Amino acid sequence: MSVTLNQQLKADSKERVWAIDWHPNGKTLASVGSNKNITLWHYDQNNISILSTIETEHTKTIRSVKFSHKGDKI
Repeated sequence: MSVTLNQQLKADSKERVWAIDWHPNGKTLASVGSNKNITLWHYDQNNISILSTIETEHTKTIRSVKFSHKGDKI
């Protein structure tokens, strides 16, 4: 991940990001952090935008995220 992409991810998330993981397609990533949700992002040519946010019932910060090998599960 480039420094520019990292800075943009931090700015757009508006919350502390603890972990990210790339989807096997190389264009989607998931992030988790202090907002207790999973955010899916679309990445294309150094631009990143939010695809969706998955609200969870976690009561504490989420500190890790991982896509399955096939990318069909988080």
